[in-house]
Amino acid sequence: MYLDFIAIGSLTLLAAMSPGPDFVLISQQSVLGSRRNGLYAAAGIAMGLGVHSLYAMIGFAAIIRESQAIYSLIKYMGAAYLTYLGIQLLRSSRPAPAVAKQFATATDVVEREALSQHPSAARHAFFAGFLCNVLNPKASLFILCLFSQFANITNSIYKQIFVGAELICITFIWFAFLAIFLTHKSVAPKMLAFQSQLGVVMGILLITLAVKVALF
Repeated sequence: MYLDFIAIGSLTLLAAMSPGPDFVLISQQSVLGSRRNGLYAAAGIAMGLGVHSLYAMIGFAAIIRESQAIYSLIKYMGAAYLTYLGIQLLRSSRPAPAVAKQFATATDVVEREALSQHPSAARHAFFAGFLCNVLNPKASLFILCLFSQFANITNSIYKQIFVGAELICITFIWFAFLAIFLTHKSVAPKMLAFQSQLGVVMGILLITLAVKVALF
């Protein structure tokens, strides 16, 4: 049984590490925002996965899988939200070499971190992460597949709750690690030197992922 829990955790970690909307969002919130924003976005993504786990526990994930209308509705809402985020990034990305130089030292990265301490920035990052994950029907289907494949250990409500908590914790730990890595003093200055280009690339990636979500 313990090996099954390890297998679930490993699959969850691999899914979280794979490039996708959550990965791009954490990169955007961390690199173009701050470590604090990245951590709040990671918490939002983890809570979104918690919602999907709840769906699986009460059987709603199976309804999503079987109902083309519900699946399509969630899929197109998710695609629209990703498109919105991508357009916002593209609109906010402007060539600013002076700004790039300004943030090209570790000291300036610390100052930039301090600028994003406003509570509204944290709330925005959290809900961006939450909506990015909860509006992804594939995440719900992934959780449903896990619960189906490991039916032998998810046949009781207590074990289901444990599995759900495991999924949330692993997801948060991975994306929190990613946020901390991207804002490390040896990494952040190099990335911020290309702030404008990163904004454009991430915006295009989000819109591309939105198209992929909508079409597949």
